[in-house]
Amino acid sequence: MIRMSIDRGQWPQLSRLLDAALDLPPAERDRWIEALDSSFDALKPDLRDLLSRASSVETRDFLNSLPAVSSGSSDSVTDAADHAGRCIGPYRLTRELGAGGMGSVWLAERTDDSVRRPVALKLPHVMSARIGLAERMVRERDILATLVHPNIARLYDAGISPEGRPYLALEYVEGVRIDRYCREQALDVQGRLRLFLQVAAAVAYAHAKLVIHRDLKPANILVTRDGEVRLLDFGVAKLLDDGRAEMTRLTELSGRALTPDYASPEQILGQSLTIASDIYSLGVVLYELLAQTRPYRLSRESRGALEEAILEVEPVRMSGVAPPGMQKALRGDLDTIVLKALRKQPEDRYATVNAFSDDVIRHLRRLPVLARPQSTWYRVSRLIARNRVTAMVVTVASIAVLVGAIVALWQARAAVAEGRRAEEVREFIATIFQEANLDSDQSRPASVLELLKQASNRVDALEAEPAVRVELLTLIGSGLLSLDDTDALENVARRAVDEGTQSLGSDHPLTVRARILMVWAHMYRGRTQEAGGEIDALMQVMTRDESAFGEELIELWRIRADQAIDAHRYEDAEAAAMQALTRAEASFGAQHPESLRALGVLSTAYRRQDKHAEALRTAERGRDLALKLFPDGQHAMAIFARAEYGRALAEAGDVAGGVEQLSLATRDAEKLYGPTARTVGFHLQNITQYHLQLGSIQAAVVSSTRAFDIMKEHAEPDTFNYAAALNAKTQALLAARRGEEALPATAQIQEAAKRLFGDTHPNAVGARASHALALGLSGRVDEGRALIDAVLADARRTQKPSARPFYIAGDLERLAGRHARALARAEEALALLNGGDGTAAELARVQMQVGLARVETGAAEAASMLDQALSGFRESQSEMTPAQADALVGRARLHLDAGRADEALPLLIEADQFWRDFDDQSRWAGEAALWLGRCLRTLGRGPEAADVLDRARRTLSHSPILNDRELVTRI
Repeated sequence: MIRMSIDRGQWPQLSRLLDAALDLPPAERDRWIEALDSSFDALKPDLRDLLSRASSVETRDFLNSLPAVSSGSSDSVTDAADHAGRCIGPYRLTRELGAGGMGSVWLAERTDDSVRRPVALKLPHVMSARIGLAERMVRERDILATLVHPNIARLYDAGISPEGRPYLALEYVEGVRIDRYCREQALDVQGRLRLFLQVAAAVAYAHAKLVIHRDLKPANILVTRDGEVRLLDFGVAKLLDDGRAEMTRLTELSGRALTPDYASPEQILGQSLTIASDIYSLGVVLYELLAQTRPYRLSRESRGALEEAILEVEPVRMSGVAPPGMQKALRGDLDTIVLKALRKQPEDRYATVNAFSDDVIRHLRRLPVLARPQSTWYRVSRLIARNRVTAMVVTVASIAVLVGAIVALWQARAAVAEGRRAEEVREFIATIFQEANLDSDQSRPASVLELLKQASNRVDALEAEPAVRVELLTLIGSGLLSLDDTDALENVARRAVDEGTQSLGSDHPLTVRARILMVWAHMYRGRTQEAGGEIDALMQVMTRDESAFGEELIELWRIRADQAIDAHRYEDAEAAAMQALTRAEASFGAQHPESLRALGVLSTAYRRQDKHAEALRTAERGRDLALKLFPDGQHAMAIFARAEYGRALAEAGDVAGGVEQLSLATRDAEKLYGPTARTVGFHLQNITQYHLQLGSIQAAVVSSTRAFDIMKEHAEPDTFNYAAALNAKTQALLAARRGEEALPATAQIQEAAKRLFGDTHPNAVGARASHALALGLSGRVDEGRALIDAVLADARRTQKPSARPFYIAGDLERLAGRHARALARAEEALALLNGGDGTAAELARVQMQVGLARVETGAAEAASMLDQALSGFRESQSEMTPAQADALVGRARLHLDAGRADEALPLLIEADQFWRDFDDQSRWAGEAALWLGRCLRTLGRGPEAADVLDRARRTLSHSPILNDRELVTRI
């Protein structure tokens, strides 16, 4: 039999020898042992003993451990006799539920007048004369008879058939294995813990009856349709004697009945068992339910490697191997609880199952658990968790978000925060949050930004090593990055970089992380060139030793993609984003937050290249992953993923759907960060362009004005981000034809674009065209025409010019009264748009312009072009716009020219009402009123016509356009 004196320290070497021997044919094993070096002499007896019991060593389930007992023909009962319909005692077999080496289990029912109910009938394969198995059956009957608990499958009956075959009639449980049930029901962490507590209650009850199970595993734990647990198979259980279960002659005959994956170290060594053995097995079961894998990573797949791991290797923390969506919930308390249950020494585990389950319950109630020391840091983290649903919900939730971000970052980088430095970092952060005094009755606890600023100031006075100070500043800066405070972020990041460079060196890992934080500050300030230079420098440092900068290198590839997008190098952005995604999925898996971040940047890169199908597919994948990782949506990554999905949706053609998604993302960002956060500004800026596409001009003015007011607090005036926000506002003002308001901004944007991109870059060309339009709308038509002529000359030299400068040129020529030139410019724009570029609303706008120019010049097909424009506006825009009102006026004029004033009237009433609601002081309001008045006069409605024409005269007399003032004299 297996020796009971195997030394724990010898086991790893013995296990490797056993693996090697088992790979040999049985006939060669003795010769191989004799040939071993003399240094192995002390292990040879144990090795021979183990090899002599190879079948027991390789067993993986009790039912497969048939003892080696010889049997005569007179004692045998064959499986062939078992079939549906056969009777065993008072039970008729219905169908086989399962079978193993020891016996089978059948669904059966009684044939006599007793209670008719289905039972699970347990039958051995051999006669009762085989003493070992009969003893087991009797023992299981005796044990189960003492256990009456709602979570333990009950014993209904036991006996011996007329053929001498023992049987047990057990409660038939219609259920599935607990691990499968958790998967199929997609239970969250709390749901799995509550299910586990039912198992623990059953085991604790058995222990109170002095019974240990000794084979706890998911296969022996079923869950019913109603979510009730049933614990099965006490066939290997042992009644305790003074708390210990010794080996018996039965165990020697049958082999050690255990399932190695769930066996405790003392079971592996064949030592006496206590309730601590069941606690260990429960720990493995809980580990597997939560992490969805088992505790040990094996270097080789063998029984020996598994037993070596159980005896010698510390389990991996669940939070490091669980699916990404569960890692955060497992980090901390649950990791600690389960690792305590899995301690190698029985005395180091929980003293009882009740103590184990009590800690699980304390965790569910957000109370400190007993498995870990009561440090300041730990007490503060529990204090914050308990207060998330108090009246201080907004502040506390913000603090909780920050704590989560900082703790997660710190834990991810714990490998570089060793020893005393690690403890200094933890206690410093704990002290800061403890000062928030969340359990007090103060009406207003410290806000998260106040806490961070306090922390930042205290670092200066902290007597600590430079490494501690740099790490603390970087952690605080990461919190500020998450909370969108650009000023504070840059201040802290610069201090961290300066101290790290001076004290540790610019290439030290802590300094590198601080430099990455500074790159983010450059990006948010709009300093694209500074960001690009630092990214290149950091890439050189990190690629020299990629193993030291795994997560940071992925982040840097993402930043490089963002920076390339800002610099309009979209192919470079796509390549960098693909690098980030590939590396993230290889390092963390496809269901990890790092992969989610990379998906968002990749979708943006696709969008900017007009790869709309790829962008939407990628963004949708990111949106779905974000909802899986952050179901409540209140997380920075979930907000970003939803916003990116909205942009991809809009640019793929569903503009209204895109605005809806972006609006939801903006709402969530306001809740998480506050109404003036940088992220809110970015989302509002993006919403503006889609409002313009939908024709929601007034909404675009509101959203763009608010976006700019936010962004100017975060970005410097000479940066791209500042100019982009200002440009969104000017585009809305130009769409509303408020040229004088837009003019100062367009001048500023024109200079910024020239400085950032150069004269011929599409952004610079577009900025100059906008300024030309603003000049014209402000009454400086000739200046605008001169500028737009220069812009068109540059645009024509490009390989793929935008249509926008051409139709802006058409607007300016029309304002100047040069309608033939207006028609030529508009037709050039139409030709470019007919090539496939531009939105449906943009195409309708140019069709309107061509139609109006044809009306003015008397060219053919004006009506057809205006009808196409009106149809395009109605299909693509949810509200009437100035351009659509222009088309209505133009179409009405054609009706008037044809003598159909009655058909012109409703079109002119609609256009006039639009302008009265939209901007009754606009010169276009005056123009619409002018044509409505003429129509009314034609229809013989003199008094009405006089009132409307008088309104037109007053409006046009204040127009900055010279031709309008001349027009007034002809009314």
